[in-house]
Amino acid sequence: MVVQEELELKTSGNGEMHDLTDSVRGIVERSGITAGLVHVFNVGSTGVIGAIEFEPGLQEDLPAMLNRLMPPRSRLRTRAPTTPRPIWSSTVSGCGPPRPKWNGSG
Repeated sequence: MVVQEELELKTSGNGEMHDLTDSVRGIVERSGITAGLVHVFNVGSTGVIGAIEFEPGLQEDLPAMLNRLMPPRSRLRTRAPTTPRPIWSSTVSGCGPPRPKWNGSG
């Protein structure tokens, strides 16, 4: 069985983070599926989905680290239709692994 649902998030700019845990958990609970994998996907090149403990310190530390690694006003040679810096940020950040669900856990 495959269940698909779309979440739409609006962001106000660089470094903004959202905790998707409750939204994804709700989709899984409504599906009635008790075993399987959850796959969360981002459409676009400037966003990233990560699997990490979402806590207040992280919301400050991660954007600060990315800003040091790739300053927002840095001049990159990438030729892209969108701003190169967010593309590199999403590349460095990577994406989270699939989240397994067994017998109602996960």
